[in-house]
Amino acid sequence: MSRLRRGTLAGLIILVLVVFAVRLVFVQLVDGPALAKQAQQQRSRTTVIKASRGDIVDASGKPLATSVRRYNVGVNQIKINTYYEPVMTKRDGKEVPELDQYRRAKIKAFGPVAAAEKLAPLLKQDPAELGGKLVAAPGSKPSTFVYIAKEITPEVWRDIQKLHIPGIEPEEITKRIYPNGNIAGNIVGFTNTDGDGLAGLELSQNAKLAGVDGEESREIGRKGQEIPVQGNYKKDAIAGQSVKTTIRVDLQNNCQQIVEQTRAKTGAQSVTAEVEEVGTGRILALCETDTVDPRHPTKSSEKNRGSKAVSTVYEPGSTMKVQTMASVLDEGKVTPLTRFTVPYKITMSNGQTFQDSVFHGVQSLTSAGIIAKSSNVGIVQVGDLVKDSQRYAKLRQVGFGKVTGVELPGESGGLLSPPEKWDGRQRYTIMFGQGVAATILQVTSGIATVANGGVKVSPHLIDSWRTPEGKVIQKKVDAGTRVYTKETAREMLTMMQGVVSGNGGASAAVIEGYPVAGKSGTTQLINSKGQQTGTIGSFSGVFPADNPRVVITVVVERPATSIYGVVVATPAFKDIANATIRELGIPPTNAKSELYPIGG
Repeated sequence: MSRLRRGTLAGLIILVLVVFAVRLVFVQLVDGPALAKQAQQQRSRTTVIKASRGDIVDASGKPLATSVRRYNVGVNQIKINTYYEPVMTKRDGKEVPELDQYRRAKIKAFGPVAAAEKLAPLLKQDPAELGGKLVAAPGSKPSTFVYIAKEITPEVWRDIQKLHIPGIEPEEITKRIYPNGNIAGNIVGFTNTDGDGLAGLELSQNAKLAGVDGEESREIGRKGQEIPVQGNYKKDAIAGQSVKTTIRVDLQNNCQQIVEQTRAKTGAQSVTAEVEEVGTGRILALCETDTVDPRHPTKSSEKNRGSKAVSTVYEPGSTMKVQTMASVLDEGKVTPLTRFTVPYKITMSNGQTFQDSVFHGVQSLTSAGIIAKSSNVGIVQVGDLVKDSQRYAKLRQVGFGKVTGVELPGESGGLLSPPEKWDGRQRYTIMFGQGVAATILQVTSGIATVANGGVKVSPHLIDSWRTPEGKVIQKKVDAGTRVYTKETAREMLTMMQGVVSGNGGASAAVIEGYPVAGKSGTTQLINSKGQQTGTIGSFSGVFPADNPRVVITVVVERPATSIYGVVVATPAFKDIANATIRELGIPPTNAKSELYPIGG
């Protein structure tokens, strides 16, 4: 070979080496970090550690919603190839692997197929189908984690562990359960498959219940083994807080049964009831027909998945006469004994005509008699003694026309227009509960204000929260706002006793040993054409009237057996009251109040 050719060849070799050297430097210095990061990402597996969701419990600590430990099971499709099932034999009374001449375990079966045969009975799956999950799809690379089963119990997982199958890995999760089914379902609500609240307290308290998820990151080698490197880390989850409610689950259960029975007896479209503790605003039961079962929310129509008690409004009817009379008493314009001439029909100074529900001759009724007889003609005369702005201010103070702030999503504030928007008729109809709309919470809270000596306390469903460390955070409840004087409240409560124990027609609400003060209401439902399409009947009662403990309101929508609230709602009130007496252990007072004369 000539010197020239040797020199050319040497030059080419040097050039190639230089190119390789430059490329090597480029890879190491420029592409190196990016390639290393890419390789690490391919090896890394990050899993979310779900935080344990807090419980929802009733007033005595009984669980309404809780979380249990479950496992999702996955397979490392690389590791599982190393599985084998040895031939077993008995030695010294024990089952041990049988060894061959080289003292190696004899193999009965091996690989994913053998693993599937062992796992299938525990997972209640077909062995062939399960085997297909244990191996990569044709043309695909084996995965280090593929789900093969979800939400298995700890007992099943322990049985799987005893099989010692390499590559079968757990993912610990929590599953939400509702031990009481549909009892308080409208209050508790439910979650989605990811554990996020979708309705009720599960939704409104989601931020507190959910906690904070953790995270674990590991690097996995080509053979599926974990690589111990500095980048591996584990961030523990922080469990959510538990919520203690004011609900008494046994009372709630009884209440739900009673509203369902009431619907069946009256042929009503729906029935709702509330039990509230006087002086504290604690809601002890909030019941409605067609309550959602949190275990199977999709079985309920969408309109029944929330709480209709907080979202549905109705015209209160004659129960509003309590607030009208109290506001006039409070201004000193009347006393319980003030007399009014009450014909069957009356035309007011602005030309608006009103009449009572049942024909009667001209009567001379006291203020107490107007409440006892539930006279529209009488109450418009009473309400006309104070300014519209004064009555409106009292209604707002009691809570009409604004949300109560109860801890459930979708609460309606009702409808209460300001006086400047009232026409000549509405200024009167509001006095007897028409031309105004409210939720059962607002109506009950208004009656509770009278029962509480004239002081309004906001109704609420939450008692406290408990942190994972056990610290109890008590809910801050307002001290109350005075709306009526003590004297007004006392007089009003005595007048309401005349509805039940006097000649007011609500004798079905009488409870032996417990004086009851109450008021019924009936409202016509009118369609857009001005046609009556049904009625809503209601009753609100307080007991014991001499030392008020509880207010109960029952609302019956579109009853078929009677249009009057005193007929369709009062029996349910009495049944719920008796259940409440048993639940709270309220002793009888046997008090005999001196009722005001009603006239005639």
